[in-house]
Amino acid sequence: MPITETARARCVNPTLAELFDPRANSLNLLRLVFAALVLVSHSYAIGGFAAEPRIGGVSLGAFSVDAFFVISGFLITRSWLLSASTGQYLWRRFLRIFPGYWVCIAVTAVLLVPLMVVAEGGSTGSPWVGGSLPHWVVSNSVVYVDASVDGVLETVPLRGVINGSLWTLAWEIGCYFAIAALGGLGLLRQRHLVAGLTAACAALNGAVSAGLGGPLTSFYPATAARFSLLFLCGALVWLYADRLGASAWWAALAAAALGLSLTMDDYRLVGALPLSYLCIWLGAVLPFHGVGHSTDLSYGIYIYAFPLQQLLAAHEVAGSSPAAFMVASIVTASAFAWCSWHVIERRAMALKDWRWAHTGVAEAPAA
Repeated sequence: MPITETARARCVNPTLAELFDPRANSLNLLRLVFAALVLVSHSYAIGGFAAEPRIGGVSLGAFSVDAFFVISGFLITRSWLLSASTGQYLWRRFLRIFPGYWVCIAVTAVLLVPLMVVAEGGSTGSPWVGGSLPHWVVSNSVVYVDASVDGVLETVPLRGVINGSLWTLAWEIGCYFAIAALGGLGLLRQRHLVAGLTAACAALNGAVSAGLGGPLTSFYPATAARFSLLFLCGALVWLYADRLGASAWWAALAAAALGLSLTMDDYRLVGALPLSYLCIWLGAVLPFHGVGHSTDLSYGIYIYAFPLQQLLAAHEVAGSSPAAFMVASIVTASAFAWCSWHVIERRAMALKDWRWAHTGVAEAPAA
């Protein structure tokens, strides 16, 4: 059968939807890289070194977290559209976040905090006796709201903060519920409406950046605007993937737009969408499809790196050099992440089809 001109054109200039293979892509590699970059960025404050590196006007850590959110927006939108029900969607999101999170909270309280206290010359039972550590465990049992424990981490450069990475998980979960709401209302498949909502979030970010938002410039509204914009940009890339080109020229154009945006006070106003496209394009074209399939360390590194770095700082490992501190941090965080994946996360995700295992799933196209 001869190849038609349309088929030939698609082979030469595929769309992003045609190029991206949900079962064979490198998004796990990208998430692992961004988790490691967050660790590197945090090393400067935790180790008491110079200011953390920046990419244009944004810190390396903040940029990496932004990349996490755009990839999540892409994947979570796909997850909703492929889910048999809201219950299945929420169950899978629960399994991916909370079992590993709860064990991290427990390990931190039972093992890491006592080791921090010992490093600082105190008694391992003192945080428990004073009630501060039990309060920390309980207050952070649903989402992370309390950063410090009395009498712990008083001699390190970044005092008092047990795990400064977990705060973003509440915003991630909020985005999960927002996608569920949009999907439940039948709006998620209306991609033009989602595009309008994304533009509204960009406008809100612009107002906040310009100081014109009044009470919206406070932490919670401003942070909600930031993460909503990034998550929705990732969602848009999924919804419009059948109309987005996937050639190197498209990627170069996105990279140029992202580079120019990084010269702005708030790069996200222009750069959030190019960043989303570039992350997914790289996930499609990079050949590291096997990374994260048998062992996915990205989440474990993200949730364990900060308290482990604080523990290393309490033991004065940071006094050697930034490079040595980063290497020690990556090694220890990777070891904990490996255990987290094989003992907790992988086993939890094996339950993802519980009660829905025999339910047929069909994906409806976006409008």
